[in-house]
Amino acid sequence: MGAKLGDGMYKDRFAFQEDFRLMISNAKRYNIPGSFAHNEAIALEMFFEKRPYIIFFLLNRNQNFSRMGCYQQDT
Repeated sequence: MGAKLGDGMYKDRFAFQEDFRLMISNAKRYNIPGSFAHNEAIALEMFFEKRPYIIFFLLNRNQNFSRMGCYQQDT
């Protein structure tokens, strides 16, 4: 998702949300309830569900950086 975000490959926030929801669903499905990965998936899901504007902000910020050639992925 980070590479797609950095390359401006998401056409809109709905495409990003679809990938995000798939990632969360997979993390909850394939990790044991109570495990770190399962719990973090739930926490991320709750965080973004309460703050949908953050997705819009991230998409706009990274699309602007990509156009300017300034995108840096966090390591």
